[in-house]
Amino acid sequence: MYYQLKAAEEKDCGRLIDFINKAGVSSEGVEKSPDQFIILENGNHNIVACLGIEIIEGDGLLRTLVVSQHMDQAYILSLFQNILVLCKQKEVRNLYLITNKAAAVDLLYMLGFSTVSTKNLPSHMLQVKHVSKSTEVAGSIVMKKEVKENYQQSY
Repeated sequence: MYYQLKAAEEKDCGRLIDFINKAGVSSEGVEKSPDQFIILENGNHNIVACLGIEIIEGDGLLRTLVVSQHMDQAYILSLFQNILVLCKQKEVRNLYLITNKAAAVDLLYMLGFSTVSTKNLPSHMLQVKHVSKSTEVAGSIVMKKEVKENYQQSY
């Protein structure tokens, strides 16, 4: 089957929200910023996977990873690679995520994420309801990846 990765557009908003809701995941905020999502469509233009970010004061929070059952890990990897490109385009400095899936940590390490303590999160991230609720879950792991490199010239 043919699949296409693309940045979501405003016209994708309704079906993106439907896809997320069918998975039992919160679609809160999607209607405000569909351009902060990467979607994977099959040949029939049905969404089969998505990954989004929420931008908070120049930092990004990875949210709403939803993947259909039949998708393999290579497609998930492509979603992450494309969300990193989107983060660079939107000049995101650091990308954070919270997971309670220990099995995902190895893949995230391969993608350049590292674990961080909740107490080392910037205050603007701690004020986000999703962050405060997710970090209270037993076994939650907070991870960070620097996205925007700080280039310094020396002469």
